[in-house]
Amino acid sequence: MLSKRNSLPLPPPQEIQTPGFAANTDDLNLDDLKQQKEQMARQVEEMEVLIERAILETICGTEDESQDVESYDGTLGVSKEFVQKFSISIAQLQWVEDLNIRFSNPSESSGNVQGRRWGTGGLIDDDKFLTAGHCFDQEGNGWTRPSRNGETISPQEIAKLMHLNFNFQIDSASATDEPRPDDRFPIVELLEYRIGNVDYAIVQVGRNVDGQLPSQKYGKLKVAKQDLTESNAMLCLIQHPQGRPKRIEAGPLHSNSNGIILYASIDTLGGSSGAPILSGDTGEVVGVHTNGGCTTSSDGENSGVAIGVIRRLSTVLNGTETPVTVFPTATDLETVDNETPIELEDTPCFALLEDDDFEENILEAVPFPAINVQLPERGQSYYSYSRFKWKQFGLAETIQAIENIASAWFQIHRTGPLIGVGNISVKGGGPVSPHKDHQKGLDVDFRLLRKDGAKIGVTFRDPNYSRPRTQELVNVIRGNLILPVVKIFFNDTLVTGVEPLIGHDDHLHVRFKK
Repeated sequence: MLSKRNSLPLPPPQEIQTPGFAANTDDLNLDDLKQQKEQMARQVEEMEVLIERAILETICGTEDESQDVESYDGTLGVSKEFVQKFSISIAQLQWVEDLNIRFSNPSESSGNVQGRRWGTGGLIDDDKFLTAGHCFDQEGNGWTRPSRNGETISPQEIAKLMHLNFNFQIDSASATDEPRPDDRFPIVELLEYRIGNVDYAIVQVGRNVDGQLPSQKYGKLKVAKQDLTESNAMLCLIQHPQGRPKRIEAGPLHSNSNGIILYASIDTLGGSSGAPILSGDTGEVVGVHTNGGCTTSSDGENSGVAIGVIRRLSTVLNGTETPVTVFPTATDLETVDNETPIELEDTPCFALLEDDDFEENILEAVPFPAINVQLPERGQSYYSYSRFKWKQFGLAETIQAIENIASAWFQIHRTGPLIGVGNISVKGGGPVSPHKDHQKGLDVDFRLLRKDGAKIGVTFRDPNYSRPRTQELVNVIRGNLILPVVKIFFNDTLVTGVEPLIGHDDHLHVRFKK
């Protein structure tokens, strides 16, 4: 029996090659045989794609019953008003159209995905978008992703090479069935990807050319707090099958068990991957479409990941916390008094001396005159938590990066909580007791965020620790516009974008690069 495949598009048949092989292998050496073996493995993979194309259509029956959203007639199981209300928050994933320019060096390859309309997903917050994890996988479905030095780029970079197309749908008033111009928003960060090997992802979305966040124009979907398990409950998928303009399909829930939702009469195609599975009653997101399993003979079911299993793993979805009010009014004029730093024990940041990256940071008291800018005593949305102000000197760019991070944080949390900034370097650089780094003016300690917003230290094991807010801070730090981030050390393995290191249970140690 053919296994279910994910619902990404398949490459056009002309892009699949099936090379022949030498019939007589008597004169082939070991290297020739290895090369032929690799060619045969590629051929098997390509043949599997062709078989999937011929057999596993993901259409549940003899014909595709989906309809364009704007011309929907209300006959599939949900009302026209339902589709009007919830379809606007659903968008298409598309690869950027200049991969050949971005990957033009001799050691790079742009693959064969440039400009491809790729998948579907739904907006679940002002700048958060839920989709399928396999949309950012490094291989699969016969496509070749971009690579450097023979290595496929990471899922994190893959995500940033895509944008979202909102409003890509057939204009019902058009006599020629032309789609409306799509409204494009960049993906700026892959926030969660296949946590626990579950096929889902959440990305952070940037602003469009008019400076708007997508929620300002297209609203957002509500994510269900628990699974929908009622047999025959109506489900709705609003999707971009085969990269086409937005369409709607609906049908009953077949079953929901072990984290998988099955539906046997909802047609999908490649490009439907990541489409939110909506409750036909409430419009809430109850899952994410991931796999095709239907055939034209009406056997099998299409399927997706149930929202319950995603909620158990996701820090983003579980990030709703009580707002913290630090500033009485949300104005750009509010600043924090850092003149009297918060008292605390100075937490050592340990670094492994045998690591080459750390060796470069051990200066043996060599003077570094460029480290001469002290963290300002007043700042927007940050406070100093080091009682040793003489350890808060950095390069001018480092201080600018901190201020840029604080400013970006203020745009998200205009009434708090505040960011705590600790040790940086001493004036002139060199050893900073009791640390083994913080010597070049490029290392900065940031406190973890708390649920109550208090300016008090906390470890990631403490009940007052806020993982969602700390994850947000990590994302903002990595997205700063002044200095690239080399590493962030922190020991909570459920936070993405960090790596563990002894002595980093209670703060983020950020290493910038000039």
